[in-house]
Amino acid sequence: MELYKNRPVFNAQKVLHKLSKGLVYVGMTTTIMMMLMVVTDVIMRFAFNKPILGSVEVASYMLSIIAFTAIPFVESEEGHIVIPIVFDRFPKKIKVIINTFSGIVGVAILVAIAWASFLLATEYIGRGRTTQVLNIPIYPFVYVAAVCMSLYVIILIVNTIKYIYQNR
Repeated sequence: MELYKNRPVFNAQKVLHKLSKGLVYVGMTTTIMMMLMVVTDVIMRFAFNKPILGSVEVASYMLSIIAFTAIPFVESEEGHIVIPIVFDRFPKKIKVIINTFSGIVGVAILVAIAWASFLLATEYIGRGRTTQVLNIPIYPFVYVAAVCMSLYVIILIVNTIKYIYQNR
């Protein structure tokens, strides 16, 4: 493992990990803000019969930020769920083939999702699409999803290359 530490793939992996960690902090901050908003809304609703207008709407868009900012970090930590019961019994070559194939398929699917997200955000800008209650533009939330999915693609490519390189 030490032999590979100075390779470009590992340097890229460090940078991508820092970027994804920064996004996780955005997600954590959003979680705290959402929690404070919901608590305040509940207090205002029951104590004063004056709920915060659009709090459910805002919370739903905050949830999208929370979800999408976590995805690249999990991949950078290689923390996705795996089931090793059968996979670990395969020969090393078969493992490399399966991981390479699943990495390529994953990248293809995620590129399509990221691309579609960028197109959707652009469409929402053109249409002036906003939320129903507060008229907040929707496109920034879709761009967050697109950027996070794009980062996920890059991290998945680097992780796949690293896996192939380490197991050749």
